Amino acid sequence: MKLDLKAFSCELLGAQQLIPRARIVARAVAESVAGSSVNIYTAGTLAGREVWISRAWSGEQTVRGSSVPINTGTLAELAARQEPLIFCDRHLSREDYAHLDIRRTLRSLAYLPLVSGADLVGVVEILCFENEITGAEIAELHEAANIAAFALNAAHRYESERNDSLASISRLTQLYDLEKSFSSTLEMDELLPIISDKFREVMECSAINLWL
Repeated sequence: MKLDLKAFSCELLGAQQLIPRARIVARAVAESVAGSSVNIYTAGTLAGREVWISRAWSGEQTVRGSSVPINTGTLAELAARQEPLIFCDRHLSREDYAHLDIRRTLRSLAYLPLVSGADLVGVVEILCFENEITGAEIAELHEAANIAAFALNAAHRYESERNDSLASISRLTQLYDLEKSFSSTLEMDELLPIISDKFREVMECSAINLWL
């Protein structure tokens, strides 16, 4: 089934956040490639390591964990080449896709890079269990991949800005509470413990927000 790019774009515009948009992309690609399951990853960093973060899937849930090291198997080749790739089962060993948890025979495995500007923001992973995916099918998804890359990148920026705003509001609220505590007493012996407690609360909340 050929993907309706106009309807696809409108559906993405109707969702602001990253996960809902990733789900829309996964479902649309799976409907376009018969007999497939689709995973959507975005590039990110966890504990100082570059990883692919699993965001959504359509069809079977096949990813073993929530994140995959960026230099893993077939995903590593996608990261290095940043171009559409198709792997047939006769050219694959299970070590090549060890990040996947599948029991069925895999006929082919394909990748669409999601590139926004000069940045590789994510990847669409397509697993075919019935037929081998063709170059023509991948070519038909090229424009959809460009739209998806822009949409996911915009959603990621939106969520980052929102989280930064929430963290700023939280700090302002804590400082306001601190000011009220200062104003409520003029006794230094009483004030010093309050300052210490409030300062500790602000630092703990800041550390939590930074981790998130």
